[in-house]
Amino acid sequence: VRFVGGARPQLRLASGDTSGELKLWDLVLQRPTASWPASTEGLVEIHEHGGGRELLTQARDGRIKLWDMERLGSGAAPDESLVRSIYTDAFHFARCAAARRGTSRPRRPEPDNDDGPASSGLAALLAANPDDAAREDEEPNAVVGAEDAVDYLILAPSEPMESMTLWDTRCEAHVQRLGVGQKESEALGMCLSARLWLPSPQPTGPPPLAVIGYEGGDVILWDLAMMRPRVHGRKNIFKSPVMGLDLSPDGRRLFAAAVEPKARVWRLGDDGRLAPRSPPLPVNCEASEYAKDGVGQLALRPDGKLFATGGWDFRLRLFSAKPPNFAPLAVLRYHAASINALDFSPDSSLLAAGSKDLKISMWSLYPPREG
Repeated sequence: VRFVGGARPQLRLASGDTSGELKLWDLVLQRPTASWPASTEGLVEIHEHGGGRELLTQARDGRIKLWDMERLGSGAAPDESLVRSIYTDAFHFARCAAARRGTSRPRRPEPDNDDGPASSGLAALLAANPDDAAREDEEPNAVVGAEDAVDYLILAPSEPMESMTLWDTRCEAHVQRLGVGQKESEALGMCLSARLWLPSPQPTGPPPLAVIGYEGGDVILWDLAMMRPRVHGRKNIFKSPVMGLDLSPDGRRLFAAAVEPKARVWRLGDDGRLAPRSPPLPVNCEASEYAKDGVGQLALRPDGKLFATGGWDFRLRLFSAKPPNFAPLAVLRYHAASINALDFSPDSSLLAAGSKDLKISMWSLYPPREG
């Protein structure tokens, strides 16, 4: 499930299921206004894309498709609304991640060994003047043009299964490939969750980060500032697969959850690395006696004040994102099966959850204060 369309009253909800069916829901009428088979395989992820102009779907057939939102809203046929289809060569269920602006500011990278010139990485792109024209002599895997580039970046699973690729969907081009050596990959297992965090467009600050959670319980932070991405930090934070990740808007805290009854919060330093001597802060997600432990998804509210987990025990849990205690706020009971999808609305006023019981729940909880 994913909120799309911006602010109310244009705000809608998009949902996808294991049959490949995609639906757009009117939140006032509480019924779908459009429904079509986006794929012959199950849908893994949905994102608003291209600054709200497109809807992105990722399916188990190895393809990412982009749909024109205006045409969909006018009732056009799905074939007429399809903008492009990108083949990722990945057929597993790791979810892609859309680029998200943070509140911290990027630093311009300094050249380091053979990592490439300081003018060619993502940090240079983010710090560039949007009016600057794209250079024709850029590296072949460079992002094409600075204007609105963030709206068209996605981090998608690829092969081998422990790697991910950063794409510029405007030109269907690889920007960067994130992968480790063969020996390290055996311990990691396949990637299961990811977040792509990019600082806001002013000079100085932490680098652009990709955070990837793996089957073996590891999390790797990648520095994307240079043309050749570097491992910025690696930590084994769970004994089970990492199912949910998120970063605070300022890029200072990492929230993670796994197939065990806990979530954890790590502090990141000014350089975007896991802070030394900063132990994880456990968050209790223990299930009731009759249900299975484990967290299927985690989401941080856009204002950075709350985060939610969706459990295999059919429960939604809300926590304060405020240190030092990250206090539990509520346990919500509605679903009759595991919760696989969570999303907060852009204005932080709503939370949507999708479950294996084929139901979507929507909650208005602790709305942000105006002013």
